[in-house]
Amino acid sequence: MESEIYTGAPVPEHPRFVRHRRKTWSELRQVVRDVRCRLYHTACRIPAAVVFCRKQNGVRIYFLCSLATGREMTLHYVDVNDKGELSKCQMLFESKFHSTQSCSYARSSKEEQLQLERKRVMMCGIAAFDYVAPGNFAFSSSGSVFRCHDEFPLGCADQGVFPEEVRITEQNRRTRLDPQMCPFDPNITAYISHNDIWVYNWASGHELRLTTVHESDATLSAGIPCYVTQEEFNRFSGFWWAPRSTADSVDMRSTSPPRTRSPVGSREENQPIRYSILYEVVDESDVEVVELPNATGGVEEYHFPRAGTPNAKSSLRLVSFSVASNGTFVDISYAQISNPFIDAAEYVLRAGWTPDARHIWAQLLNRQQDTLQLLLVRVQRKSYDKLASSGASYGASAMETEPKMNLLPSEINDDGLITHAVLLLEEKSSVWINVHDVLGFLSNESLPPQTVTMSGVTVSSSPTSEGSRDVPLCDGGDTIMENGLGAEHYWDSTANVAPLAQDPCQDQGDRYQQLQQKQHQRANQIRTSSSPQILEFVWASEATGFRHLYLYRIDLETGMCIERRPLTGGDWEVSDKYVWIDNQRRLVYFIGLKDSPLEKQLYVVSLDETLGEIQCLTSLGASYQAFVNPECSLVVTIESHLAQPPFARLYRLVTNDSDVGVRCAGGDTDTVILKQQEATSIRRPGGLREYMPQLQLIGNLMEPASVDERYRVPELFQHQLSSGDTVFGVIFKPRSLDESRPYKFPTVLTIYGGPEVQLVTNSFKGMRHLRQHLLSSEDFCVVTMDCRGSRNRGVAFESHLKGRMGQVEIQDQVEVLQWLAEDRGYMDMSRVAIHGWSYGGYLSLMALAQRPDIFKLAVAGAPVTQWNLYDTGYTERYMGLPEANREGYHRGSVLSHVSQFPDEEGRLLLIHGLMDENVHFTHTTSLVQALVKAGKPYRLQVYPQERHSLRHLATSEHYETTLLSFLQDNL
Repeated sequence: MESEIYTGAPVPEHPRFVRHRRKTWSELRQVVRDVRCRLYHTACRIPAAVVFCRKQNGVRIYFLCSLATGREMTLHYVDVNDKGELSKCQMLFESKFHSTQSCSYARSSKEEQLQLERKRVMMCGIAAFDYVAPGNFAFSSSGSVFRCHDEFPLGCADQGVFPEEVRITEQNRRTRLDPQMCPFDPNITAYISHNDIWVYNWASGHELRLTTVHESDATLSAGIPCYVTQEEFNRFSGFWWAPRSTADSVDMRSTSPPRTRSPVGSREENQPIRYSILYEVVDESDVEVVELPNATGGVEEYHFPRAGTPNAKSSLRLVSFSVASNGTFVDISYAQISNPFIDAAEYVLRAGWTPDARHIWAQLLNRQQDTLQLLLVRVQRKSYDKLASSGASYGASAMETEPKMNLLPSEINDDGLITHAVLLLEEKSSVWINVHDVLGFLSNESLPPQTVTMSGVTVSSSPTSEGSRDVPLCDGGDTIMENGLGAEHYWDSTANVAPLAQDPCQDQGDRYQQLQQKQHQRANQIRTSSSPQILEFVWASEATGFRHLYLYRIDLETGMCIERRPLTGGDWEVSDKYVWIDNQRRLVYFIGLKDSPLEKQLYVVSLDETLGEIQCLTSLGASYQAFVNPECSLVVTIESHLAQPPFARLYRLVTNDSDVGVRCAGGDTDTVILKQQEATSIRRPGGLREYMPQLQLIGNLMEPASVDERYRVPELFQHQLSSGDTVFGVIFKPRSLDESRPYKFPTVLTIYGGPEVQLVTNSFKGMRHLRQHLLSSEDFCVVTMDCRGSRNRGVAFESHLKGRMGQVEIQDQVEVLQWLAEDRGYMDMSRVAIHGWSYGGYLSLMALAQRPDIFKLAVAGAPVTQWNLYDTGYTERYMGLPEANREGYHRGSVLSHVSQFPDEEGRLLLIHGLMDENVHFTHTTSLVQALVKAGKPYRLQVYPQERHSLRHLATSEHYETTLLSFLQDNL
């Protein structure tokens, strides 16, 4: 492309500018296609959702990956044998299976499309799967549920399985989603259909609608979270299998015939098996209903709670059943879990079971999102027929006569289920609670070995030594915590207990003294014991202003917190996912940003050391994802940096107490692969230094993609704001830039600017940076930065925008932009555009209204324009309730600034999908009406069949061509 020198408005330092011949629409569209093609080949075939399976003489590693021929995701695997040799990557399924399944987004059901939107999944095919060892998979595709079992041994090349589909009957022809196999019997699978939970027996072909709440009331659903829970709290499932038969865990008597078939898990034949599922029931009867256009020209109704309006109500329930000898589901019972904590909570964030299936846990959040509670509910089935029939919800006969700290009785149900709740912890924030998935329960030594995966935490739970063990003293200083009963606990580093500091019943004299004395006595009893009544778990908290890991020890008999040990600390963040616990060595592996806020690394720390040594296992200079096997002996990493596309490697995780490798069960005997010697089962008190974990490379799981020679590596930069905060950014330099020549280039600021997002990292973004590379290829200088309000920089940094979204973000962006232009010398500050999507679209509008002297034009995609039109979960977290922050909502509305928009044409382009169920098209129509009333010019581009994300290739291509054309004509 030829350039010519254009003398524009006088700029004393560098009066010359680069301008190009105006391209036609067809030429610009070809540019878009060329750049898309180049970037696409660097971004595909990256493993995701990695799981490990022990097999004879090795390990099979399964993962999701795109097909070599397109965008469809499916299951692949590689084998590593006892010599440490890696096989080539192969598809798990027979190739003809993919030819029978449509992966078209347009042909997907509404339920499937909405699920992909909430998960931000852009690929088609198999988006997720459920796995139960060894080699059992369940997944949904084209509205149906499939399962398969991989029984092929290592080394069987070109073997594939053909998944089995749930038998479609007249009883249920609707879409089936979210299949989950019973963890101890993969022949039984539960899934969602028509807003209820169904179960299917693969052995007999029997299907049952296990819940019927939606059938009886269209505003109720079972097993599927409401919109806000999915969109704003990232929970996409609403039911959880008990990890083992509840007949093993509690006395849940079953009247069904004894089973003659033993499920996976080597149970005794004829032993009663009880299946239990914890599930959420959502009541949307009070939630506002909105009508949105659909793809056929009609409208669809959605429950959407706008800020300040009623939310959906959630309740937790239990269903338990058995399987008869003919394969039918029998002896079904239901129970309501009810206690003051759950009843008062606005949001049920997370839920699940402890590994022994004796307890249910739940994370709860209040409406203001400044108080989080972690609750443990003991499930026990007894005979309380007289009490239950009397209709009593609480009764002394069902409770201990002696009062207990933090213990609350819940509803006694008609089927004899009674529950007790223990408030494990409560966190309060003066800003807001950032929800995370870091919760890992440590195994109890009285339990058999097992592997449990929950909430993004994988726990290796091999038993350690029996009897007593030393418990290091807590070193917590004078940290204050509050429990749900109004008592405050402080941590005594010398006594290693949490004595009662203040209590509402302190004035009752003897009772208070007795409680306090009992707590100290109980603490002395368990200081060197491993009672089954002691619960240990790893939790992440932002109590210090940065997310860090803590080890909790709770005495379940008294509900008292024995210890809260900080494991990590400092002005850096632990990731909100990816934590793996090695119970045997008492080590925890995690992803964090300790060495740089731009790079995620894999770290390890000891559970037995307070703020102990933290060891980085990966190499600085790149960013990593990691997947660790349950035994914490193998690691798959995905590594990239700005100049290197992602590639996957397999490592041994080696410690000083073993040789390299992993121990794998095969047949009737254990086979030691990779020459590993079995680690001792007795925990040695050496902490991290005793084991000194390190990674040893086995090989590349998948080779990295090649980079086109025309690819220009973005340049990182950092700048200290006038506030003293350091911010980071990245520049995509213009293609024709020659820094020895004094030419200036038009500049585009691509922006998000809101909370929960970090744009600038030392990682390869590929197609996620498509528009930045597209613009730089057309000689625009493109700048992206993370200023105050972005994530992974601590609470104070992110909370800069609390209560005043839209009012403070642009100031930081302009300050950095002006410094950067002066420092680099090739940015034309008279020709600056701003472009963003969603929150970035919102800030693009605010930037043009607030600083039209800086920004010549704005391109706003799917923008929020009024916060009172957006959902409760997001808006109220950062802005508070509308009635409590009327001024903030008014100032944060784009409509309040319409009079400040420029009067010149060609300075504002609005883009929006008509079917957007996240940021409704109403946001754009209300802005357009205000612009018309104020007599302001604008241009509007509507995509009738798109939601919040542009998913159709033709639409994306049109949008990118429109963007180039608009910038070419007006910048």
